[in-house]
Amino acid sequence: MPNPTKSDLSRVRAMSDADIERIALEDPDAQPMTDEELAQAKRMRLDDFLPTTKAKVCLRLDQDVVTWFRARGRGYQTKINAALRAFIDSQEHRPRP
Repeated sequence: MPNPTKSDLSRVRAMSDADIERIALEDPDAQPMTDEELAQAKRMRLDDFLPTTKAKVCLRLDQDVVTWFRARGRGYQTKINAALRAFIDSQEHRPRP
């Protein structure tokens, strides 16, 4: 069952484009950008917001390993990272930083 939303989607879907634009323009926090603002805008990518301390890699893992970690819920990649770190620490006999 999908998660219920707090939005009134049926009301929004029934609105015309003109209604949506009018309501948006009435919101002082959602004013359109000026030509000058658009000229100074910087295109951002998701990678610009990710921590730089982690490296993005493509890693092939056994399916049962991935299934096991995913079964434990959200954050399975973080849990895989923690398991790898624990292994490294155990091999080097040093405490985690």
